[in-house]
Order: sequence, then structure tokens, then C-alpha cells
Amino acid sequence: MLTAFKDPLYEEVTTGDSFLRGFFKTIKKGVDEGSVRTCFCTGVLPVTMDDLTSGYNIAEILTLKPNFVEMLGFNHDEVAAYLRYVLRKYGDGGDNFDEIWTLVLSNYDGYRFLPDARPLFNSTILSYFLKNYAETGGIPQEMIDENLRTDIGWIRRLTQTLENAQEMLDALLMDDELIYSVPDLRSKFNKKKFFEKQFYPISLYYLGMTTLKNSFKMSFPNLTMRSIFMDYFNELNLINGEARHYVPVYEQFVAGDRKLEPLVMNYFEAYLGQFPAQVFDKVNENFIRCSFFKLCSRYLSNCYTFAIEQNLPSGRADLVLIGIPPYLLA
Repeated sequence: MLTAFKDPLYEEVTTGDSFLRGFFKTIKKGVDEGSVRTCFCTGVLPVTMDDLTSGYNIAEILTLKPNFVEMLGFNHDEVAAYLRYVLRKYGDGGDNFDEIWTLVLSNYDGYRFLPDARPLFNSTILSYFLKNYAETGGIPQEMIDENLRTDIGWIRRLTQTLENAQEMLDALLMDDELIYSVPDLRSKFNKKKFFEKQFYPISLYYLGMTTLKNSFKMSFPNLTMRSIFMDYFNELNLINGEARHYVPVYEQFVAGDRKLEPLVMNYFEAYLGQFPAQVFDKVNENFIRCSFFKLCSRYLSNCYTFAIEQNLPSGRADLVLIGIPPYLLA
């Protein structure tokens, strides 16, 4: 409702004698009378908890407690066991765990809900991948659940002005970080605060779009979120993404000798060539890495898996393409 600019409906549902508030009052009464022993709620934004406080003031909010933080996703041990099961039951019988592990790690891992917490996989988008793998016996052509892309509406509503949106995108895509304050990681806050400019990092964090890099900065958790934000950046800056500008080069790459040089040249000419000169004052290595990955993944995701900033035996790589059989290592 907040995303769709339906504030009056949100107020109608959450305030006064609304259905939602009445529902929680009934639960509270049941607890007082002993007919309800325990009520466990998930998927509730902090703004809703704030609006419901007076009607449900018996709640203990567990969201940010260290002992419960791993309930918000799958840890590495859980995913490894889950993935091995899916590959064994639905795969082609090949030993491709390491290949698929790198893929899901890059696309669905990386969420930290406390500064010192272990990274977690996003359970929703990981389940999307495994479900599609089980149905087809292979890696899905589309790595991102289309339902997730609708979350871009949050970015539009959150930033409210083009200037604010551009500033926020520049911080994430150019510098790969947003500065935040740990005390702002509260379990509930007023709806108006959710849309305040200085509160953007916390709002994005609660929407699952950014995660904690450390005790001072947030960043993208994975390639999936980088991809979604690159889509929004390109849309905001009116970047022409017509396939005819890119397909010939990528088609030749797949069918030909796998040379990366033509892809890089096409990126500089067809993509970066659309930017006005003043933009290059702030374009940096991180932005080039993100935008080139986005372009490559758009046309090569059925042939290659991708990883950014990987430590390899030969050194650190900005972008890694690993061929999905029968394609070769690029």
C-alpha cells in the first residue's frame, strides 16, 4: 500500500478501529484470558509495528536479537545441504556442486542483519532458483524472480525526487556503500521517518535491498540487487537498452572464439557512449564493474555464471565468467 501511493488505505487498515488493529486487539485479549498462549508474527515492517503499538503493546520484537537473526534467511550449511539434495535428485548426475554453489553465492547470499552476524542467503530468491532447477533439471535462464523486480517501486516512492534518487544511486553504484548509524536499526519507527532522506539506508535495509557491510556502512548484498539497481539507474538516466545495439556482438561471442575484447568495446561504445561528458567525473571502477556485469548477464546468463571481486589462486578478479556446460571457461 505504501509503495502504490495508497496512504489513505494504509491509514484505514492500520489506525483507529481498523480491521488490522482490531485483529491484534483480539489476540491480545485472548492472551490475557488464556485462550491464546503464543502468537508469532513474521513479515511485518517496522512502520506497521509502530502503528499497531497501542493495540498490541504486549509484543516482544525479536527481529534484531542476535539469537534470532538467522531466522531471517538460510545460512551456508543449510544451503549447502539443500543444494546437494536438489542436484542429486533433479540434476543430470554430474558433479557440478562447486559450479552451482558459486552461482547461488554470488546471486543470493550476502545478507547481514547485524554488523557482526554471519552472511545469510535470501530464502525467497534462493527457493525460486532451486524450484526452477528442480523443474527443468538445469540453471534457469532468468536468475531473478520477476516478482522481485516490482520492488523498484519502493525506490521511486522512497526517494520522491529525481535528485534524491540519483544521489542514492550514485552512492551505491559508484561507491558501493551507504553510510548509516547503528542506533537507527530500530525494530519500529514512524511511517513518515521511513521516507526521510537521511533514513534511506535503514529503509532500504528493511526492504532487503541493502545489507550491513560493517558497523558504519551498507552495501549491496549480491549480484541480484546490483542488477535491479542498475535497471533503475539506466531507466532514470534514459539509457537506451535496445537489443539491436548489443545482440550482434554477444551472438558472435557465444558462437565464435569467446574473445572478451569485442564485448568490452561494445560496452564502451554502445553503453557508456550514451552518457554526457560530465557524468565521467564520477564514473569509477565500481560502476564500470556493475554496469558491464549487468550487460553481460543480460545476454549471457544462459551460458555463463558471474561473480564480482573474486579471490582466485592467480589473484583478485573484478569479474569472473564461468561457462555452463557445454560452454568453456571465459
